[in-house]
Amino acid sequence: MNFASNANYLYLSGTLTIDGGSCSVGSATGTQGIRTSKTGTNVPLLNISSGSMTLNGGITYRTSFSADPFYFKMTGGTLSIECGTTGSANEALKITDVAGSVFEMSGGTIIFQKPNATGGALIDVDICGTNGAVYTTGGTMLFGNASTPASSIFNFKPYANAVYPHMEVANSNSTLKPSPGSGNTAHYRFLSLKIDAGAAFDNRSFSGTQGDSKDMYLVEIPAVLLFRTTALLLKEPVRLFLPTILFSILEVLRRRHFTILKCQMPRELFSNHQLLFQTFLL
Repeated sequence: MNFASNANYLYLSGTLTIDGGSCSVGSATGTQGIRTSKTGTNVPLLNISSGSMTLNGGITYRTSFSADPFYFKMTGGTLSIECGTTGSANEALKITDVAGSVFEMSGGTIIFQKPNATGGALIDVDICGTNGAVYTTGGTMLFGNASTPASSIFNFKPYANAVYPHMEVANSNSTLKPSPGSGNTAHYRFLSLKIDAGAAFDNRSFSGTQGDSKDMYLVEIPAVLLFRTTALLLKEPVRLFLPTILFSILEVLRRRHFTILKCQMPRELFSNHQLLFQTFLL
């Protein structure tokens, strides 16, 4: 099924449930996507439990409806975003940060094929972490796939307390960074972070002078920070908080101006930890 196959928009004011099969949204160019707005007391809801949904654009609020809440719930399945040939000039995934908005994720995978077409001044991913409610216990946000253009830079809005799901920078064409356009220099929290070969996670996009401290929390137990011969680019000093201390890697990281506090990871991930962490570019 293809919603709005010859149009730019699918307006969502009610409930759209994906519990099997496959569907797509928008024209092939993908210049827009799903636009949310509230009708009466009904909060628009996108609920994905299984199956797959492909958005040729992104998800954000309808023009003039930025104060309306939106409920995003995902327990399984796959949601692919920004898959059109042109891409959207708006956010890839925007949950309006207002009272009544909810981001709830316990399973499934969100794949971001391309960043927004406007550039780094616009936020790709924003999960309503200040005024809305965020419930994250599982699921993965995957940045990049086989169709991702070269030198693609994705960004997310950091929140001090809201937790993003498992984050994976999954293609050698992809870089993930906190949004320099968010106006928010808060610390941020992931369930876990995985960076595949050739990809990069770049913390240096925050405004301010070099030396501003930012904390990244990986909150799942056991925590996972996995690198595959790739780069973690940091504005020093940056601290990484994980659940319990693993002393075998603490000194390696301290000498590189990257401190791990309270971490516990599966032994097999760090059997060759010195080689893994030598790939950091600080």
